[in-house]
Amino acid sequence: MTAGRIDSTPAPRLTALRSGTAAKKNLGSIMTPTFNRARSILSGLFLSLCIASSPFVAPSPAKAGDVPTFAVDPSWPKQLPNNWILGQIGGITVDWQGHIWVVHRPRSLTDGEKAASLTPPRAKCCVAAPPVLEFDVDGNLLRSWGGPGDGYQWVGREHGIEVDERGFVWIGGNADDDSEILKFSLDGKYLGQIGKIAARTNSNDPTQLGRPRESRSTRRPTSCTSPTVTATAASSCSTPPR
Repeated sequence: MTAGRIDSTPAPRLTALRSGTAAKKNLGSIMTPTFNRARSILSGLFLSLCIASSPFVAPSPAKAGDVPTFAVDPSWPKQLPNNWILGQIGGITVDWQGHIWVVHRPRSLTDGEKAASLTPPRAKCCVAAPPVLEFDVDGNLLRSWGGPGDGYQWVGREHGIEVDERGFVWIGGNADDDSEILKFSLDGKYLGQIGKIAARTNSNDPTQLGRPRESRSTRRPTSCTSPTVTATAASSCSTPPR
């Protein structure tokens, strides 16, 4: 009996089907990563659009008790005149008019920072500004004064400033021998000194304070018959000078 030859060659249709299946598999293996990435991008864009258009995720208005946020205003204050520059800030306060008062430390500036004030000048910039400066809310300089003068001892290191509603400016210091508080008018006229610049003795010494860094005034009574001032001694009850 003669064995018949078996033709193992697949039929054309079967070959085509198998080829098509392999092609689909190969095409799928090539396109799947790209397609999945595109689908992810499209899904992300769709989700973003839904979030952006959703009324439920819109920022809610600030409520009482929310933590405030702050941002630096680089345009405040406006440029100082006379080639002035500020040193370390020793204190800042706001008076009853809404004006901002700053006391800084001119002696904290290095020779390189205040080179224009040296003899002879080393550069065109800069000069130390007076220790006390008054600004309006827009950053315009209104007044400037301070430093050593006749009849009083200026503090060794400026620290703390207060302007009470009677129009008096109180300045303290925190150098080792700063044992006083100085009192001035809004224009810088010297009005009084509590304590003195001297080596500290002890807390029982009635002639000096212990490096007072800050002062606070209490609101004057409606009758204005007995103004009270804490840490700065009594002051007159006159209308603040203009």
